Amino acid sequence: MRKLIIAAIIGVIAVMGTFGATQAQGVLSHNIVATDADLVLTKGDSPDPVQVGDHLTYTLVVTNHGPATSTSVMLEDTLPGNVTFVSASSTSGTCSETSGLVTCSLGDLSLGGVVTATIIVIPNVATDITNTARVHGNEDDPNNSNNDAAEITTVVASSNQADISVDKAGSPNPVPVGGSLTFIVGVVNHGPATSTGVTLVDTLPAEVTFSSATATAGTCGESGGVVTCDIGTLLPNESATATIIVVADHAGTIVNSVEVDADQVDPVPGNNTDEVTITVVEVTTEMQIDIRPGSDRNPLNLRSRGMLPVAIMGATNFDVNDIDLSTIRFGVDGDNTMPQHRRVGHIKDINSDGIDDMMLHFRTQALGISRDTERGDIVTLFLTGELNDGTEFDGEDTVTIVGNRHHYFGFMDGGKWGKHFGQNESDDEHSDHPSKGNGHSLNDDDDDDHHPSSAGSQGKDKGKSNGHNRGQSGKSHDD
Repeated sequence: MRKLIIAAIIGVIAVMGTFGATQAQGVLSHNIVATDADLVLTKGDSPDPVQVGDHLTYTLVVTNHGPATSTSVMLEDTLPGNVTFVSASSTSGTCSETSGLVTCSLGDLSLGGVVTATIIVIPNVATDITNTARVHGNEDDPNNSNNDAAEITTVVASSNQADISVDKAGSPNPVPVGGSLTFIVGVVNHGPATSTGVTLVDTLPAEVTFSSATATAGTCGESGGVVTCDIGTLLPNESATATIIVVADHAGTIVNSVEVDADQVDPVPGNNTDEVTITVVEVTTEMQIDIRPGSDRNPLNLRSRGMLPVAIMGATNFDVNDIDLSTIRFGVDGDNTMPQHRRVGHIKDINSDGIDDMMLHFRTQALGISRDTERGDIVTLFLTGELNDGTEFDGEDTVTIVGNRHHYFGFMDGGKWGKHFGQNESDDEHSDHPSKGNGHSLNDDDDDDHHPSSAGSQGKDKGKSNGHNRGQSGKSHDD
């Protein structure tokens, strides 16, 4: 009879064989060395909750559950962002802190060994904070899930602290250049303590001009583009409002920032500043223009080399005397040509309403009207310009084409005319009456601006007459 017994005791396997009574007994043994080491990390905090400015202690315990010894054990603790590091120590090894990361070199830890690390910080903000840590050694760890630990701590404001917040808004948004812009700044003490020495500082953008500043508590003043309001004392849950008025000087995007401060420690400093973005836009003033004052149809003969009279009509809110003549442009695109006349922009009361108007003249051939435009077509012409203060304005009116067929004409100021059926090539740019050719009247659209009503009527009549004659001539030629 033979009996085989196998026993395993912590890395040692013993094989024992028992043979018959007459056989010798022998023992065979073999030792196996374990290499895994299960490190376990636990963590706690105290006190919780903790007040802003008080010490908060993290306690970290590292235990080796074996079976092997863990060598070169390292503990790494990542501190929350809203704390100030004070100290770190351990019952074995050394600890140090760099940029919010605490590292403890714990050395070797045998089976069942325990090391405790203590980390002290000061919370700076009243909020929930989370601290995380991890431990590891050189050996394989059969259970990595217990190598990490995290702790959430509630941080509250202390009884002698005051959370001051500021909020800012601006209107209107967008605001026109030269317009008034109002900033409303609200300050609130969220407690728990009374806040004293509350001061609001608003740095105005360079693109505005200060007008005034007032507050519902305390006083405000301005110096060098910085508005300072001394609010004074605010009880818990009490608020104050500052009103700052400026003038927007330039078009573009402006950013206005404000900051509030007080004597007490603020447990939530992140709400002590605010800013608002405002869009400043150029505003174009719409005004009335009148092509051929006194004429309804506004006939335009594109065969002509003369001038087209245009009136800018003044109004109670639009003074033509403030116009910067160098900025005026006119044509189908609103920027085709400048005024071309011996008297550019002379002032007269065209409609006898007691308000000054301005007369301008533009070359017919410089208006940018397409050579494909047909007789009878109605074309809209645009006038643009600026006042002396930079305010833009524009206006529009229409003309009726009364002549354009079988001819060539330039589109540039001062351009030469092409020939047309023996048309005279005379090119006196300042002539009030263009040349005639082929026996047809080419009396132009240039009217005597000294008598706008009469001139407009004559121009209208001439447009009809010329259009009729040219239409017959064109038909005869086509035939």
